[in-house]
Amino acid sequence: MLITRKIELHISDADAEKRKEHWKFLRMLDSEIYLAANLIVTNQLFNDFYENRLITQDGGLKNISDEIRKLYKKKDENIEEINLLKEEQKKLREQAKKFYGTSKQNITYQLTSKNFPQIPTNIIAALNASIINTLRQEWNEVKRGSRTLRTYRKGMPIPFNFGTSKKWFEKIGEEVY
Repeated sequence: MLITRKIELHISDADAEKRKEHWKFLRMLDSEIYLAANLIVTNQLFNDFYENRLITQDGGLKNISDEIRKLYKKKDENIEEINLLKEEQKKLREQAKKFYGTSKQNITYQLTSKNFPQIPTNIIAALNASIINTLRQEWNEVKRGSRTLRTYRKGMPIPFNFGTSKKWFEKIGEEVY
């Protein structure tokens, strides 16, 4: 479950110059984070289409899928043959995944880190995980054409991973900083 909270930020640094730097950093995040999010979404889409292209290039996967569909009409009689074809289909998908040498999620993380070095890595990791989870939930509808690929705009929430040991907030009296 994703919980989004709107918070008011107070920079508690006494030095005016440092406060100015902190606000500059937050403005930079606001103006860069949506670009990184759109990069992640489009590259995930590209990676999926390219993987499918590698798999279907020789027609092997398409033929296997057609055979499975035909055998499902009499599923009870052909269960062993269906399982064998599914295993072959799985092997073809694994061969295509070896092309990248890493997971799809790691590919977009590396690409985003390279293109946006000013964004901290913990924010990139949280952004990448959040975008990919959202994309997975909407993927079937996008493939069917009943939904468009999600795009992100300036002002989107900045994702943080609060599982880390970093101190993000400090409570002084009734105020949280």
